[in-house]
Amino acid sequence: MTLHPNKPLVSVIGAMVLGWSFDAPAQSQRLMQELQAEGVWAGWRNGRVEPSGTFTGSPRSEQLTEWARQRREEFAWRTDDPVQGCGQPGMPRTLHVISPMKFSFIEDRLMVVRYESFDIARLVHFGREPQPGQVRTPDGYSNAHWEGDVLVVRTTHMDSRPQDFNGTPKTEDSEITERYYLREEAGRPVLRVDMTLEDPNVFVEPHVWNLEFVRMPEWELMEYACEERALEVAPGGAPLSGPTTFEGLDADGDGTLTLHEFSAYPPASAAGRTPDGPFSVLDADGDNVLSLYEFAHRRGPRFAGVDADSDGFLSLAEFSSLDSLMLGGIALDQLDDNGDQRLSVEEWARSGPRWESLEAE
Repeated sequence: MTLHPNKPLVSVIGAMVLGWSFDAPAQSQRLMQELQAEGVWAGWRNGRVEPSGTFTGSPRSEQLTEWARQRREEFAWRTDDPVQGCGQPGMPRTLHVISPMKFSFIEDRLMVVRYESFDIARLVHFGREPQPGQVRTPDGYSNAHWEGDVLVVRTTHMDSRPQDFNGTPKTEDSEITERYYLREEAGRPVLRVDMTLEDPNVFVEPHVWNLEFVRMPEWELMEYACEERALEVAPGGAPLSGPTTFEGLDADGDGTLTLHEFSAYPPASAAGRTPDGPFSVLDADGDNVLSLYEFAHRRGPRFAGVDADSDGFLSLAEFSSLDSLMLGGIALDQLDDNGDQRLSVEEWARSGPRWESLEAE
């Protein structure tokens, strides 16, 4: 078990009474071995690795009760989102941002999940229900059991911080069920997590979504350094200084971006990053230059995150769930080239420079 130097889990666990145990079935051994193998589990979406997580899992407005919709409308992320002040996001947000993560087990009694985002260490118990008077915390109390080769985690006793960046509320009745299992893709194991969030106060029916991860053997969790964001900066953003459009970066005007040209793009080197990592992720065809499509497709994972029915288009309702927080008033018809009142992934990708200029207005 590898411990983060800033996470004294030994003292935490040592103070717990471990007079209980739970025998994992033989079918679970492969999943346990894969989870603990060398490296880090990173988000896997549309056949690509997510280097540092992204927004997923926000329910559509029609899935919410009238009370929850009202709470969401009243939500002001500048003042109501604890993440803006570097506060812990809490479950289910801890998981559904698909942050890189690492697992370890203490016998068959505890699973420790470390998430790169916010340096979170989450304890998952086996066979131990929450006690009377259980304290409510950002990540709640998690109790797990095995169903054959599927690891099932039930989380309750979360506090009232919003469950996503849109301000969807949680209450004392909120409960999350996570089901972890493996599938194969191109000869490599893919970790699938099916999540169900239930709360009759919030949802008209259980909210269900899924996440996938692949193991990156050479990766390590990075230390997360959080700085409080300026009020004028949207969640996930940072003040920018420098060219942000494709045309502004394409210094020689040849219609492609070299690594040198891309290095001037502020987010590529923000927070101590080196631009070669993001460049290689965007360079889908491996020709060592970025086309307009590849550059604009840096928004592709966000597209998939709000394409709730996975039909390859964003309806007005789907687009609006993103627009309310991330787009600063940009309307769908400003990006909808063919006027069909929906946004295709191609329109999304082609809109990169236009998007940047709209955001800057």
